[in-house]
Amino acid sequence: MAYLKGLGAWDEVSAGNNWSSFGAVRYVWREPGSHPSLPQILIFDRTVTPGERTIKFGAERRLAQFIGVSEITRWVAQGAPLPSDDGLTGKQ
Repeated sequence: MAYLKGLGAWDEVSAGNNWSSFGAVRYVWREPGSHPSLPQILIFDRTVTPGERTIKFGAERRLAQFIGVSEITRWVAQGAPLPSDDGLTGKQ
């Protein structure tokens, strides 16, 4: 976790409990096209609408997936660009 903090701000990080963690079950085992491999970075987008007493969350959309040290290193060397609507970075 200390290493990730040094790379910048993250909205959310899932770590621990090996392959049965909440994040692994939801985003690796249940996600079509994913496969178990470490390390990996998944980038999602969703609309969040805060109200006075509730918060509404839109559907998640996977924008990018970077698997393995060389793929992540290449992405970071490019400045870790975030995907845009005109062309996704990484794998879908």
